[in-house]
Amino acid sequence: MEITVLGSFRVSHNYAPEHIAAELDISLDDYLKMEKGELLLTTEQATKLGKFYNVDPALFFLKGLSVTNYNHGPNSHSGPITTYNNNYGFKEIVEKLMIENDELKKEILRLSKK
Repeated sequence: MEITVLGSFRVSHNYAPEHIAAELDISLDDYLKMEKGELLLTTEQATKLGKFYNVDPALFFLKGLSVTNYNHGPNSHSGPITTYNNNYGFKEIVEKLMIENDELKKEILRLSKK
């Protein structure tokens, strides 16, 4: 089973899914769907998680990258951190997508008020 960046962070920090769902103020069912990639995070949720884990929120929007956690102890931080900190330009791409996402949300809100 492939694990998402969201799931990888939770597991590597030894948090129960219920704890992260509470941090995001969402149902456990919705959180588990996010962890499986069936429900997308909002930029606000990614920002909360970025502050919670003390990482760039853009990490939580990465898809298609394999995340491997060989260590499962309380101080284990393998996987998305090493995958993200590379020279492939993922940070810039994800930041651009976050901006575009915010712009699209504003446009949808504007159009829905007509």
